[in-house]
This record gives sequence, C-alpha cells and structure tokens, in this order.
Amino acid sequence: MAMAQAGFATALFDMRLGVEWIALALLELRRDLLVRPPPRPIASKYNPDQPRVPAGNPDGGQWTSGGGDGSSGEDSSVLETALDGLDDGSLDWATGRSRGGAVDWPNATPAQRARLVASELQAQAAIRRVQEIDARWKPPASISEGIEGAIATNQAAVRQAETRLRELQGTGIGPGPFAQESIPARSMGRKLQREEQQEINRIGSTYGCHTCGTSQPGTKAGNFVGDHQLPNAIVTPGGSQRLFPHCLSCSLRQGGRITGMKWRR
Repeated sequence: MAMAQAGFATALFDMRLGVEWIALALLELRRDLLVRPPPRPIASKYNPDQPRVPAGNPDGGQWTSGGGDGSSGEDSSVLETALDGLDDGSLDWATGRSRGGAVDWPNATPAQRARLVASELQAQAAIRRVQEIDARWKPPASISEGIEGAIATNQAAVRQAETRLRELQGTGIGPGPFAQESIPARSMGRKLQREEQQEINRIGSTYGCHTCGTSQPGTKAGNFVGDHQLPNAIVTPGGSQRLFPHCLSCSLRQGGRITGMKWRR
C-alpha cells in the first residue's frame, strides 16, 4: 500500500513539473513575440532594379525614388498569428518521423513529455524567426533516439537558428547586433525627409550603425543611410519595415548579400 502511494505521489509530481515546463516555454515564446514591433502594411511593390545613389554623392547609399507611398492599417496581433502557426507538422525536419509527440515513447515520464513539447515550441519559434528573413533555411535533418534524443535535437535546432540569425544580422540582413531605436518606413524607395534624416542621424550618433556599430556615417554629407529592414528586395508583400541607421560601407556591402537572398527565396 505504501509503495503504491509513493508511486502515485511520484507520478503526480512529474505531472506538475511537466505543466510548469510547458508554462515556462509559452511565457518565453510570448516574450519573444511581444518585443517585436507591430506590423505596418506596405502598399507599394519594390522594384528589384531600383538603383542606389552613387557613393560619391552626398546622399550616397540611399535608394533612389521609385516606390510608392506606404499605407498604414490596423495592426494585427503578432502573438495570436504566431501561436496559431505552431502546427503539428513543422518539426518533421528534426526527427524524420511524423509528429506523434510523447506518445512515441510510452515509457516517458510526464516531465519528459512536457520538456519535449516545450523544446518543440522553442524550436518552431526560433526557426520561424530565421525564415522570416531567409525563407528556405532550416536546420540539418537528424535522427534522434528516444525522447531525450528528440529533446536534444530540438535544443540543437534552437542553437543553429540563433547562429544563422547572427550571421544574417552581421551582413546587414535583419536588424543588426547594434540595432536599438528605429523609425517607421513611409515607403520602400522614397528619399528621407529632413526630419526623418535628422532622427536617423540622432540614432546613429547615439548607438552607431546597426550592423557594425560605427558612429561615423562615411557619407559626403555626414548623414547615416536610412536602411530598410527587412530589406526591400526580400520583405514579403505587406510586410512591415522600419528604418535603421547604416554607415555607407555596410550599406554598399549589403547589396550583394541581398542579391543572394533574393535567389534563395
């Protein structure tokens, strides 16, 4: 009788621990999603052949005019959309199995099952964040053994996604490691108004180029380039954009990287 009671107490503890794991994963996911800026729909369509102002010009590095005005609309719930998208089939890349969850391991404890669910939520969120920029990227496929192996695979996917995101940020694709403040992008190609340029300069002087961190713009006029993020060439139709300060050197290097990203999409 005492052994049965002890076994029940252990199972109850495992179940409670499992619930705590899932609650923690959901809180972390909500935190990551809520810190992102709300979307601002863009009405214009980017012309991939749109040139930049030559480097010797005072406005060197800026995109030339050619895009239409952006339009604003109701902000959608980023959190609700992302949570709705956590589908059952998106983790097949990791395990090479149909997503059956913990039922694939009948001897798993409730705590292990909860950790599996938590790791899958975290992996999906990390992968989706990268794919917002690099749509074709995904972690290398792997075969796991047992529920602990599946958890480890999901955790490895999170690390790989974070590494890929840092790589993209370091080349000017996505807000960079020095990104702090930004301003809304009115359109994809319009030259900055005086007030906008002053604000971009203020942000750049305070925090530096969002990609490399330098406080020197490098342009003839001494202005930071207003860098659209995500870049015009890879932002999805209707996707939101913001302007971050860019030095001329990073702005010019960004062009070739974006060409490669367009090919990948």
